[in-house]
Amino acid sequence: TAETTIVSVRVVHAADGVPEHCRVSGLIQPEIRFEVNLPANWNRRFYMFGNGGMAGEPMESPGKAAQRALAVRHGFAVADTNTGHDAATEPLATFAASPQKLVDYAFRSVHVTAETAKRLIQAYYGTPPARSYFVGCSTGGRQGLTLAQRFPADFDGIVAGAPVLYM
Repeated sequence: TAETTIVSVRVVHAADGVPEHCRVSGLIQPEIRFEVNLPANWNRRFYMFGNGGMAGEPMESPGKAAQRALAVRHGFAVADTNTGHDAATEPLATFAASPQKLVDYAFRSVHVTAETAKRLIQAYYGTPPARSYFVGCSTGGRQGLTLAQRFPADFDGIVAGAPVLYM
């Protein structure tokens, strides 16, 4: 879309039990960073995982890297987002002083990332995912419940563990 910019596309060669896959990194205006990983041997399913804490963690953080690797190992196209802010420069909830960043964190980022990931999956494989799943705990659990309420068509299945509801 006009609000989406692809920042990089690269082939990640097989290593440490993770098969070869294509990694697409991008930006959805104004500041939502996302990543979509497209395995060479795709199982026709899409998996997106939620964030922890106040989100904003780098895409290469150990938790994100482990979830991404596990999903790609099982053939899932997998996506994640920083929810529209960088925790290193805006720690805790300081990003919430910006109304746009607060909306992106609250609900918009996970929805537009899922939409973008599905468009990329369609373009890359020539077919949409047969099934789409979201998994999250804590903030990710809240994201899952929010997706189920606001955007029920985004995912076929949602696992929302220990959702943070009162902040």
